[in-house]
Amino acid sequence: MTEKRMTFFGHVDEFRQRLRTSLIVFVIAFFAAFFASGALLNMLWDWFLGAYPPEEYHIVILADSVMSGFVIQLNLAFIIAAAFSMPVFLYEIFMFIEPALSKKHKITAAKMLLSAGFLFLTGASFMYFIMVPMVLGFFLEVNTALGVSNFFTVESFFEFITLNLFIGGLIFQTPLVIVTANRIGILPKDWLVKSRRIVYVVILIIAAIVTPDSSVISQLVLGGVMVVLFELSLFLAK
Repeated sequence: MTEKRMTFFGHVDEFRQRLRTSLIVFVIAFFAAFFASGALLNMLWDWFLGAYPPEEYHIVILADSVMSGFVIQLNLAFIIAAAFSMPVFLYEIFMFIEPALSKKHKITAAKMLLSAGFLFLTGASFMYFIMVPMVLGFFLEVNTALGVSNFFTVESFFEFITLNLFIGGLIFQTPLVIVTANRIGILPKDWLVKSRRIVYVVILIIAAIVTPDSSVISQLVLGGVMVVLFELSLFLAK
């Protein structure tokens, strides 16, 4: 039985339909997240203020614009909608190119997509549950010890949280990137082992660049995590 061949415009129409599906999921998730964003933000404030009592740490959260709350709700809804629709988008793209892939390549692509999603969630969770509380606690303690009040705008606080989660998700892609490059011959394991010291220096430089608060402690912790991920990549590499 011969496979049905599609014309160029047939492929364009299929691609457009798959993008439409992803867009519909994004729009639905956006409106659902927007209506739930108030409760989610209250949970975030309760977590923050519960861990760091305002009267003890002299914390004041400010809105520097009349639209601050609304803008944050929009941003949060966009992030949640993007997170929910991204797997659908990647699935649709995979199904679009699936006829051109061999069975081996299909399995490899599926493993890469699942691994990327798992590593991103792991990195974001690490930042949310470990890195962010540690960084916030350190600087709040320092400011409080100096007798300085901690004033935050809702925008800066929200951006600090989301930026850290995004950076964590990207950094935890390190094993996938290195192992993939190793498997296709771009980064031989012998070269990685011999260049370990150089890689460590590059890691510290990257940690210094991507750490949002630019503190030495945060950079060292983030650099340490990246070193662990690099060593894990060496273990998994051929």
